[in-house]
Amino acid sequence: VRVNLHLHSASERLRRFEGGGADQNWLRTCIQQFREVVEYSVEDHVPVPQSFQNKLLRLVESNESFIQTVEERNRVDLVARKVRTVNESTAKDEAAMQLNAEVVHENEAEAEEEAEEEAEEEEQKMSSFTRDDEQPNPWSVSLLTKKPSGKLGGDEAFYPFSCFKPLESAPTLDFPKEMLVSDNFFRPRWIGIGERRLKNVGLIMEWMPEAGNGFLKALVQKNFFSLIQEGVEASAAAAQAMMIAVRQQVEGVTLEDEIDPGARYTVAISLAEGETLRRVIHTKHPSLKVCAIALRTADGDAIDVSQNYVAEKKSSTVPTAIQCLRFFNNEMYYTESELELLLAGLETCSIQDRLDFFTICLGLRKRERHLWGDTPLAKVLTPADEWHLLNARAKMEQFVAAVNFKRVDLLSSFCHYDGNGDGKCTYDELQRCFESFHLGFAPGDLSEIVHLCDRKKVGAVDFEEFCETFKLEEAESMEVEKIDEKPKEIALEWQCAACTYINSAGSASCEMCSEPNANVTEVQVVDETKASWRCGNCTYLNSIHDTTCAMCELGWTGKRECPRGKWICAGEKGGCTFFNPNSEYYCEVCNRARPDLATMRF
Repeated sequence: VRVNLHLHSASERLRRFEGGGADQNWLRTCIQQFREVVEYSVEDHVPVPQSFQNKLLRLVESNESFIQTVEERNRVDLVARKVRTVNESTAKDEAAMQLNAEVVHENEAEAEEEAEEEAEEEEQKMSSFTRDDEQPNPWSVSLLTKKPSGKLGGDEAFYPFSCFKPLESAPTLDFPKEMLVSDNFFRPRWIGIGERRLKNVGLIMEWMPEAGNGFLKALVQKNFFSLIQEGVEASAAAAQAMMIAVRQQVEGVTLEDEIDPGARYTVAISLAEGETLRRVIHTKHPSLKVCAIALRTADGDAIDVSQNYVAEKKSSTVPTAIQCLRFFNNEMYYTESELELLLAGLETCSIQDRLDFFTICLGLRKRERHLWGDTPLAKVLTPADEWHLLNARAKMEQFVAAVNFKRVDLLSSFCHYDGNGDGKCTYDELQRCFESFHLGFAPGDLSEIVHLCDRKKVGAVDFEEFCETFKLEEAESMEVEKIDEKPKEIALEWQCAACTYINSAGSASCEMCSEPNANVTEVQVVDETKASWRCGNCTYLNSIHDTTCAMCELGWTGKRECPRGKWICAGEKGGCTFFNPNSEYYCEVCNRARPDLATMRF
């Protein structure tokens, strides 16, 4: 270009565009592509969005004249193909994203509905709690200077925690005798007048009713020995030591030497009582010269202490009581050292009483978590010789919760997978039964759950063990036992006389037209509605021995499942999802091999 600048002048370069020849027109067309239009028309409607591929094709069509050689044509076609490929993959991704977005929106809507239902249930539960007789009962601070009697009732402000129970049916736990509870926190007379929402222990008072006496005694002894060393006679030294000790106690003198504060109690108090006691400490009430108190949080952290307070150094009375109060608060997570303290505090309580007490208290509180099997608390609610089963039991709790949430019919499932009808399911049969629920559990977890169901350790789970494990109603169990009884006289399939359909041996009526089986006696015929399950999609009544609906081929869960005696051509591996008979080794539609062909024995 720079060479042309020296060869031609500006006027000569401009004169190249003059004239009406083909070369001049071509040059003007080429230059026109680089001109930017200042003036353009605006549509009177919102433009329809178009893909980049369509825009590119229109540009190619409008500038077709610039493509003059085969190489240029191939290059344009290559670019167009690449753009089309990218556009198709983008469209698929957007469609998948839209589908995922719809699924997410549906899941969010379901979660919101469930949250609203839970909130309504919780509100109804809270509204059913009584709030009568909750006004605070005042008590004199002078009561802190007297040791508690340890009995229920009377004029005392505190009673033993071992006498506490939230309901009449709840057991009492033998908590340490140093644990007390305030009458304003929970009154024994509330028992039997309706359920009452249980408050958490938020403040704890560490109380030593005789701490001042021990402190005064230590001051007298220290002053007495000091006066003796100065040469004062013993009788005069004793009187002077007492006078000096009383004056020092009033002035708030402290001792570095360890003193015996006497009995030490841990009291669960209300928040209002905690505020009042803080004021008592800050104003140095005269009663605190005799006793000593310390206010702590539920975790044991000190908030305020009185003048005569002496921290516990040798024994573990207070730490043990704090862990017991955390157990009362339905907390489930503890360290190893905290578990040791808690087990020491509940040593004399039976496992069943601990479980009943914890469960009843948990039902009277608002908690998001109700399963404790996978938490450290499980060691407190389980005998030591069964601690090796805690992991499996935790998975069992989660499995039962998932089954209840999904509303799986366990009884019908057990009967269906009981292949020989003997009222027992082997480990493999029960494993397949649980896997058919599609609850998201790994096969290893399901294997542990199956082994936990076999309480007799005989290699199979009978119907009684199954109902006992999942706490199924006895009436429902008896009903399904009757349904599962198969007539001994019928050993082969039978043909319906009305529609000629071949029915299974255990069917009391035709699965197609509901015509009764003529070969079954009246005693053997059971109610069809009880021996069947209704399809949630088409409402057809199917036999409990069928995993899929005979009409729409949807399973109990509402999803498309493979019928008995067939295998599905796996769609995730490029198959056509056709149901093929087990006698076929290749799909009848797409000729793909069955997924388990490599493991089959011929």
